[in-house]
Amino acid sequence: MFSYEVTFRDLMNSRSVALTDEGVLTPPTDPSRVSLGYGPTGTPPSFLIPPSDYSQLRIAHASCRSTAGQGVDALADLGQWMDRNVNSPEFIARRPHMLLLTGDQIYADSVNPIVGSYAYRVARTLAGVEEAFFSPSEDEQLTSDSRTDARSRIAADYCSITAGTRSGHALRFTEYLLLHFLSWSPALWPNRPSSDLTQFLWSGAEMSDSERVEIRRALLFRDGLVHVRKLLANVATLMSFDDHEITDDWNMDKQWMDTSVFSRNPTIRECSRRYQSNGLLAFAVCQHWGNAPQVFANRAQGGALLSAAEQWARRGYPMIERSSWNQYIGQPDEVHYQRTGRLRPENVNALRWSYRVHDVTWNYDILSIDGRTRRTFGELIRVQVAASREIDLALLDPTVSESVLPAPTSPLEVSFIVVSQPVLNLPILQDIKLAALARPALVSLETVRDQDLSEGWDLDAIGTSRLLLFAATRQPRKATILVSGDVHYSYTGRVALQYFRQSNRTSRTAHPQRALIIQCVSSGARNEDSSTISLHNNRIPFTLWRMLQLNFLLGSERGVGPLPTQISRIVPQWTFGVESNSPESVWNSLYSSAVASNVASGTRVGRNILSEKTTDRPGIVLVEGTEWPSRLWGVHASQADWYWRSDLLRGRRADLRPTPVALQPGELIVGHNNVGLISFAENNGRRILRHELLFRPSNALGEFRTRFDVVLDPQDPAFPLSPLPISLI
Repeated sequence: MFSYEVTFRDLMNSRSVALTDEGVLTPPTDPSRVSLGYGPTGTPPSFLIPPSDYSQLRIAHASCRSTAGQGVDALADLGQWMDRNVNSPEFIARRPHMLLLTGDQIYADSVNPIVGSYAYRVARTLAGVEEAFFSPSEDEQLTSDSRTDARSRIAADYCSITAGTRSGHALRFTEYLLLHFLSWSPALWPNRPSSDLTQFLWSGAEMSDSERVEIRRALLFRDGLVHVRKLLANVATLMSFDDHEITDDWNMDKQWMDTSVFSRNPTIRECSRRYQSNGLLAFAVCQHWGNAPQVFANRAQGGALLSAAEQWARRGYPMIERSSWNQYIGQPDEVHYQRTGRLRPENVNALRWSYRVHDVTWNYDILSIDGRTRRTFGELIRVQVAASREIDLALLDPTVSESVLPAPTSPLEVSFIVVSQPVLNLPILQDIKLAALARPALVSLETVRDQDLSEGWDLDAIGTSRLLLFAATRQPRKATILVSGDVHYSYTGRVALQYFRQSNRTSRTAHPQRALIIQCVSSGARNEDSSTISLHNNRIPFTLWRMLQLNFLLGSERGVGPLPTQISRIVPQWTFGVESNSPESVWNSLYSSAVASNVASGTRVGRNILSEKTTDRPGIVLVEGTEWPSRLWGVHASQADWYWRSDLLRGRRADLRPTPVALQPGELIVGHNNVGLISFAENNGRRILRHELLFRPSNALGEFRTRFDVVLDPQDPAFPLSPLPISLI
């Protein structure tokens, strides 16, 4: 453990100021201030050096933290937990070496209206000028309109923003920047009692009842920031974006792209690119700089961006000088997009948002995959709106192209891959989503976007295969851990994968390679609602069905009828596939056997099936059943290039005695605001990954209440991959 001090140099008065001089370590009598270090008053902040061996590593992770969200901020709960336990063995056993924030650290599209009204006034004050965005008259309304009606109109008419709530949407760079500041520290929040803070935050006239609710949520968020600031001061933190750092639905589908950054309307096209690059610049400065400091030391990339942005700010944010830094943000290349359907930056020196963290002494590494700015559109994956993610392999391994898998030379024991959206989703919600999208006459494009139906890896079979095969062929000896968020509930899953290294069957070895992939999901840090609480209590929320505006029950044509009230089936899913360069006859044989076995007892075939295999894309079949689908596989066992089994795991509650047979609240899904903690332990001589979730039900304190244990062995008998003799494979 290392303690540290920070000294600020005051260039105007030629003096230096340290944290202790500012009174941060010894806070004043104001109860809203807390000491910055864990320990007695005056203790300096500190951090743990990550261990060289993964078995000693502890990683906290969280996502989806909204100022407008309900409940108590789970990051503040984690900070308070550390304060309460600082003198106990629990503090030593659970203090994280790192904190991974896996997306939606801010909600630029659904800003708490009260926070937005205050933040945008402060942004103008700190900037000292009115940052140009559209036109002088419209820009003035963006700042002066306290009810933000003008902002909503500009966001919809000029920027083609599809987010459900546009009235508080950030548009300027300084606005995005202030949202980051207000999300992590109380420094810019007015230091006033709650009783008179309401009118100070709200500059408008009388408030409605709903606005009073927003005020209470804003105050609850502000009150937790002292603990969040302290947590960040004591834990090394890495951050990745999802969509809300820029806008809801960001790069969701081809239709969205064609009506925003690639719109034929020049005003919408320019304004869309403008607000998105503003959001990315704020993310680069506030989050990505800490992820990849070496990139920002490079004068051709991050360093050039910082220098150009600084000069732009010094000159008052003029519109005419945006291009000086915009080229380094990575605006999408329209020529490449129209020709290939793929998003790529125009400038080869643009920042890459994927990154890798590794030290030569570690037997593990951490990768963060950019799943937003690198996508492929136009492929038929169940529905036209689906997008396939690209993996930026050139960043992770410069010797590897996107179409070739890396050689198995990795000496790693485990590898963490941060991917903002879960790759393994809940089967019941996947059923609802797929059934909805199978009925386009009943589901409008607006509903698809509002409910994020076309998001997620469950529709992206090709991207899922690309990611899992990439993870497997890096060959960490124990496991690959996918760290995700986004969905506003938390759980743990396991994928046992078997594959052949070469698609040329004549040169295969007799034994396939095996890999273990574990999915750890923690979401949201502050975004619970009645639907997520229903999932927490193992009940399918009726509101979820109504929001989909459908007339079916799990894909049937019947009326909604009686809804299932318990998530009682935890059924394994099986996925089979052939590589893109496999002979067409191989795919046809595998696909035919899948169709023929559709009546097999206990097995459901054809879910999210790709009915055609093109020359440059693999063919994929998904099935579901409690037993190994031998009728599907049978004599075709040698046809697939890879296959895997995925399982949703059941944990246990810390506040329960011997776990009863019935599924208890929070055992399968945690729907309260939460933070996850990943660590490793020994159990009966076997190494396990332990995924714990800290949350607070009702008015209880935030504690680690649910725990999932996963054996780090691809051939664990509890998760059989195949009962077939190896000779058949």
